[in-house]
Amino acid sequence: KNNNKNKPVCFGDLSQINKKDIEIANNIIKDIVYDIKWQNGDIAMINNFFIMHGRRSFRGSRSILASLIK
Repeated sequence: KNNNKNKPVCFGDLSQINKKDIEIANNIIKDIVYDIKWQNGDIAMINNFFIMHGRRSFRGSRSILASLIK
C-alpha cells in the first residue's frame, strides 16, 4: 500500500504502474505474505531487488537499524 497519496506507485524508471496491475499484485500478496516471528536479537537480511517488504501497523516505540550492502 502506498502511504503517500500524492505520489503514485511507480516502476524503478519512475513510470506509473496502472491501478489494475496494482490491484492484481495486492491480491497475490495476500496469498504469499510471510510474517517474521521476531524475537530479541533477530535480524532480517533481504534483497531489495527480489523482495517486496513492508510492515504492519503496531503500537509502541520503533527502533530502526539498517545497513546497506553492495
